[in-house]
Amino acid sequence: MEQQPHSENEQSEGDEPDRAGSMVGDADVATPTAVEQSIGAAAEADSPTETVEAERRPPEPPSVYVASLADFNVGKRHGTWVDMTMPLEDIELAIRQMLERSPVLQAEGEDYGDWAIHDSEHFGVVTVHEHDDLDMLHDLAEGIAEHGEAFSSWAEAFEGEPDRWPLFTEAYLGEYDSLTAYGEHLWAEMGWQQVVDDVLPPEVARYTTVDAEQLAQDLWLEGSIQLMQKPGGGCWIFRGDV
Repeated sequence: MEQQPHSENEQSEGDEPDRAGSMVGDADVATPTAVEQSIGAAAEADSPTETVEAERRPPEPPSVYVASLADFNVGKRHGTWVDMTMPLEDIELAIRQMLERSPVLQAEGEDYGDWAIHDSEHFGVVTVHEHDDLDMLHDLAEGIAEHGEAFSSWAEAFEGEPDRWPLFTEAYLGEYDSLTAYGEHLWAEMGWQQVVDDVLPPEVARYTTVDAEQLAQDLWLEGSIQLMQKPGGGCWIFRGDV
């Protein structure tokens, strides 16, 4: 999510960019074992510099930073990192507890207010938006935690069809350095090289090669496989008939 710029006088003393480059203030990290412990642990501690790094750093599972908009709208930063692989009720509890500790809401005599997602981590190629559905993000996070970044590519391809996400295991054919590498793998896996070796004389077989790139290209163009590029190189291959 693209965050709005802030002026210097809006930045509190303990605020520094987190490792994702965003300003999250005195954040909590909500994990399955830390939800209950987070009750009463104010996000704006009296001495934030002693614990701010541990609090700000998001957990390794797919996680989102949820911010109180009542605080954000007056130039304050108050929020919490939430592990989206937790049960949905624990996710909602972590957000509710964060809002209960909001200095702005407390000053107004409120214990609940509007919130938005202002950052995310470990969601692979998926872009998380500030008002994405928590149930959908939970399903996405569980899939990534179980299957890895390839699941995020599958979910991104079918962003408007979450009912297709469970088909990942049926469709996924693997991760390869290139489409050509998949063609070479397929040639070996199907045993076609052995057929060449068995049928042709050795002096002919050793000169017989397959155009692995064209083989994979043809499969892709005819829709038998789907190709999804990996950030930084390589690709994920999926069946085209799922």
